[in-house]
Amino acid sequence: FKTAVAILKSVRDLYPSELLWRDPPYEYETKRMPFDILAGTARLRKEIERGETLDHMEEWWQAQCMHFNKTTRKRFLQYD
Repeated sequence: FKTAVAILKSVRDLYPSELLWRDPPYEYETKRMPFDILAGTARLRKEIERGETLDHMEEWWQAQCMHFNKTTRKRFLQYD
């Protein structure tokens, strides 16, 4: 995941005037950006656009992963 975000960020940093994101519609969704649907949030796209550092972005997504692991993940595991 981090590698994919790093590539997207590098492309955006090198070519800021180029369109990186596809506009809606995307399959069944007509309002949200396709990237936001695939990423699960608009926050990642917006932070790439703002030029946030990769480390900054990784901090919040790691925190969200840890929260998911503590609160939700166990319900979906088939085995202990």
